[in-house]
Amino acid sequence: MSRSAMDFIGIGLAAVVFWIVGIIPDYIVALGMVMLWVLNGIAAPEAALSGFGTPTWLYMICIMGLSAVVTKSGILYRFSLHMLKRFPSHYRGQLWGIVAGGILLNPLIPSSSSKVSLGVPIAQTISESMGFRERDQGSAGLGLAAMIFYGFTAPFVMMGSYTNVMAFGLVASTGQSVTWLQWALYALPAFLVFAGVMLAVLRILFKHTAPAKEISGSVLDQQLALLGPLSKEERIALSTVLGCVLLMILQPLHGIDSTWILLVGFAVLVISGVLDRQTLTSGIDWTFLLFLGVAFSFSTVASELGIVDALSAFLGEHMTTFIASPALFLIAVILISFLVTIVVRDDPAVILLVTALLPLAQQAGIHPWILVFVILLSTDPFFFSYQSPTYLTAYYSSEGKAFSHRQGQRIAIGYAAAVIALAVLCVPYWKWLHLIH
Repeated sequence: MSRSAMDFIGIGLAAVVFWIVGIIPDYIVALGMVMLWVLNGIAAPEAALSGFGTPTWLYMICIMGLSAVVTKSGILYRFSLHMLKRFPSHYRGQLWGIVAGGILLNPLIPSSSSKVSLGVPIAQTISESMGFRERDQGSAGLGLAAMIFYGFTAPFVMMGSYTNVMAFGLVASTGQSVTWLQWALYALPAFLVFAGVMLAVLRILFKHTAPAKEISGSVLDQQLALLGPLSKEERIALSTVLGCVLLMILQPLHGIDSTWILLVGFAVLVISGVLDRQTLTSGIDWTFLLFLGVAFSFSTVASELGIVDALSAFLGEHMTTFIASPALFLIAVILISFLVTIVVRDDPAVILLVTALLPLAQQAGIHPWILVFVILLSTDPFFFSYQSPTYLTAYYSSEGKAFSHRQGQRIAIGYAAAVIALAVLCVPYWKWLHLIH
């Protein structure tokens, strides 16, 4: 590799150290990388800042705007209550109501933390109404079910999380694209395996649940009465979001990219006044967008410097065993991701893993979507509580009353087993779709 490529790697390693230590915010470290690339002549300013000019970066602004409106409106809370009313009032019925609510809400708000901060408190309210004590079997079963199906199902839908779009944006150089509908179809069997394993784990671990009473319908009615009828802003927000989702599902028919669909929805919300200046300022994570722009530039500059080709050649020579077996390769990706998240967490871990493993996936004939999908599932484990922001949000959103860390660790083992199982069992399906050659 050239001197510039070696300098790029050195700066990247230094950034990883700062991300691990966490003294300086992630986005400041990322912007510092860009500055050093330009000042040291490693990349031209146009290349170093290229990530801010991609359609995916604009897509993220629009999707965050829609998410901010939906979160502010209270639509999701109202919808969750209506879902629970339609299921039996006993423990198992309400558990299924939580699962169904999490699945249906998954495409509507692209933030795992926001979804669990909604779902887990609802589950805690239900458990208290049933007479469960804090952290006992019933309370933990409902709380952890809400955590899993509101937060950890995000990778199964394109709009389930900001990180989904960010991660797939890192492989844009491969020329591969995936529509909303394709993402859902590719992930459907994996979701069925995942849901089956997690429901089995929840049933085994929390089978001795005897609530003092069934939940009264008046509890849910009181919550809905406090919300009142749908406001004009809620109707506009709901119709806009559902319209955007529908148009993205129909993308194979009209051919309009998701970015421009969301931009129209974003404009409708702004013009109607539903997305006001205050919400636009506080509801969108602008620091994350700064970090994201640099992340997209990172992959572009690495490719221009020949680092991707060099890494591909090196991995191809030394990891032939993994390349020969798609199932073995995916298991290795999962285990590596689990280990990496012990020291590097959240979005930096996704960026490093996708960038490093993409050349090997191409050598193995595996579509970039599969690599991204598996990494997304594997970079949010919660063997240790600090590993997962989604887990921490779920735990503290109920003030630690829903479940204990020990109960969470038992579910974490089941989660890891579910991820490995779906990766192995879906290989024939992905081969049938020609995503694995």
